[in-house]
Amino acid sequence: MSDLAANLVATVPTTERRQYSLDSLAYHLSLTKQHNKLQSLFDNDHWMHMRVTAKNYAYTGFVYDLEIASYLIGVVRVPRMTMYFLNLERTC
Repeated sequence: MSDLAANLVATVPTTERRQYSLDSLAYHLSLTKQHNKLQSLFDNDHWMHMRVTAKNYAYTGFVYDLEIASYLIGVVRVPRMTMYFLNLERTC
């Protein structure tokens, strides 16, 4: 798990606050121009797993985060397994 994601889970106690944090982290990182931290969300599959499980296994939140990062950073490095799952959703 990325340090940022682990810190989020450890420090946000209530379900509502945790959900808000998950839903808005990429957006807030983009607003504050913390592009390295934004990119770190996509360095492995942990962020995708957190976002997908928090939304009852829907990819919409993760895809939104990926769109934000792609727009701001340009080419975002995304693990192969993440792309595999995103492609599966498009074909279903």
